[in-house]
Amino acid sequence: MERVVNITLYKDSVGAYSLGVFPLTTTVAPLDDEGAPVSLRWILRENPENPGLPDAPNARRLTVSFSQTPTPFSVVAPGEPPPPEERYSAPANFDGAEVVTPPVRDLDDDEKAIRLFKYTILVETNDNQELVVDPHVRWRRRKISRDTLLQD
Repeated sequence: MERVVNITLYKDSVGAYSLGVFPLTTTVAPLDDEGAPVSLRWILRENPENPGLPDAPNARRLTVSFSQTPTPFSVVAPGEPPPPEERYSAPANFDGAEVVTPPVRDLDDDEKAIRLFKYTILVETNDNQELVVDPHVRWRRRKISRDTLLQD
């Protein structure tokens, strides 16, 4: 199963930008209710009403970064420390940009364990502006179900 965070870049007629992010808090778990691994994908798209589209997209790059490591997505060799920061990045094109994590790892032996991970979404524009949003990933040990998805 893949959880998706949708990011929309908005631009008004005077050149001001904003970001819409849904959901702001995303719940992930190592497995879904059918026993399949779970990963997370961030999708950046531009609002189709933005000035200049479709000929001149405004977004240049999407970057998602975690400063609290290890994250539910960290891939660390045994005996090695986690990296100081975890980052996923992709250039934008006419269709937007997408980044995806490795499958969610198990972080705790307690079946009822829940942890929050704050992260940063950075969207760079072609006119050298940077837009930042700081949402959360909610990790839980027990499986996520379709009902969980509807609550997010």
